[in-house]
Amino acid sequence: MAELKKRFRVKRMADREGPLRILVLDLGANSTRVVEMERLRGAVAWTQALELAPANEDYTFGAERKTLNQLFGEHHIHGDYVAVLIGTGAGMFRLIHFPGRPADDAILLQQVRQTMGVADDQEVRCRLLPPPTQPEKAGKPEFAVMAAAMPEEVVRKTYDWLIGSGLTPVSLQVPGVAVANLVGAAAGQVSAQHSVGFLELSTRTSLLMILDEGDLALARQFKFGNGVVLEKLKSQFELDQGTALKFYESGSFDFSADVKPLMNPWLHQLSISLDYFERRSGHPVSSLFLFGSGSCSKVVEQILAEYIRRPLAAWEPLSALPAGLALPAHAQVAKPAVFAAAVAEGLRLMRVGGA
Repeated sequence: MAELKKRFRVKRMADREGPLRILVLDLGANSTRVVEMERLRGAVAWTQALELAPANEDYTFGAERKTLNQLFGEHHIHGDYVAVLIGTGAGMFRLIHFPGRPADDAILLQQVRQTMGVADDQEVRCRLLPPPTQPEKAGKPEFAVMAAAMPEEVVRKTYDWLIGSGLTPVSLQVPGVAVANLVGAAAGQVSAQHSVGFLELSTRTSLLMILDEGDLALARQFKFGNGVVLEKLKSQFELDQGTALKFYESGSFDFSADVKPLMNPWLHQLSISLDYFERRSGHPVSSLFLFGSGSCSKVVEQILAEYIRRPLAAWEPLSALPAGLALPAHAQVAKPAVFAAAVAEGLRLMRVGGA
């Protein structure tokens, strides 16, 4: 995406401190979340939050097949720069540990591609993480790389769609990158003496991350989301999507026996990942914080807690944002927490720019 990066650098030359306004589109499986960030009196503010219909395959929205420009016009949204989180399950995100010292960029990218096992038609981006804050944790020399992969066709189609809508795309990411940044910002909220896990459960994927004394030590994405459970509820009890979601969230009926067989392979992989970290680090994960659009089911939470046998608690991801960066008072949204990753991505771009 050299073309994308060049466009952004040229456009932001007049903005010494970064863009004055940026829009972030979080293209989820069940909805499209829109966040607007502005620079007001030298500080970054969150000025708009909208949850709209999910994007169709042709990048129209809802049954009415409205264009992005139509939606923005209806909701009085204006902006030049736009960033996109493509959360439709097309991308892959991993934290990879390599022995030794990092090689040059070309060799490192090749190592990452081989480790991720991605095809040639996947665009791969990676960045080195800083060394651990506690050097003694490192042991033998090694380095960590945060890596993301996405089909080139998806990247190109999304880029062309934004250009065709009169917008300037500055970043196309898989949501895992933004979520990892958000979790990293939460390091100050947890005890530096403990290793803690964060589990994001969304519609099509889930993401396990572990902070070890404040450093991101493990990140693993799973191709399992609460959409699998919702589909089971719909077929088992002959429910529509809206009713199944209410059923899922209410906790009024124990449907655990119906969904456990579907969840067991995922739960097994989660347990393997937690055990792997604990063997490698020599100390336990003291607690696991659950969040994401699929985390609001008491039944699923109970199944998860029984299987992993570790303390489990809900986490409010908006709490990781800087003080003063809060949901706009006029925003009419049911679940503010689902905007956290988009806000974190907008904040990153407002502060440092770059694609």
